[in-house]
Amino acid sequence: MSRCPVSGGSCCRNGFFLQIQAHPASCEFDCGLIPLRPMSESSSQIQRALSFKQRLLTLLLGVGIVVVFGIAVCLKPDSRGFGTHQQLGLPPCTFRSITGVNCPHCGLTTSFSWFVRGQLLKSMQANPAGVILAGASLFVLLWTTVVTLRGKFVITHEPGRDLLVGFGIWVLLSIVIWLCRLYWNQI
Repeated sequence: MSRCPVSGGSCCRNGFFLQIQAHPASCEFDCGLIPLRPMSESSSQIQRALSFKQRLLTLLLGVGIVVVFGIAVCLKPDSRGFGTHQQLGLPPCTFRSITGVNCPHCGLTTSFSWFVRGQLLKSMQANPAGVILAGASLFVLLWTTVVTLRGKFVITHEPGRDLLVGFGIWVLLSIVIWLCRLYWNQI
């Protein structure tokens, strides 16, 4: 074990910390301690730039959101509050066909279609979970734009995990909303 003559820090030969403390970057003594930045430095200064692949994937996520909103603009919202997706050539909801009751996600396309027209009340009536998803999508679109332009993650350093967790929370929330609407006979 040796001590750095500048910082007095201890380390062993394999470079693992025995004592964590600030260590000057200019120290020439090979003690294995990694120079620590002062706490006052902004965390953005120590962020690494995104790889080309990460920037491309972030850009593609943003483009995907724009495409979804573009499709919603082109569709005419169904007056029933569900069924707008059939304009895309998709079949009616199987759950509704069998049970006669809307599924938790019936009305999402209609909700998005009303949302992009600024009709938030009609969007909520079609499916409240759709308004939540559309609003979250706008936030993610803004985030992807900032990240793609800056070349660094902001807000999160693990966006894949955070988007997956957020989507899981939204699915659970949409089921709770559906159960409440069933209970109050709103669907």
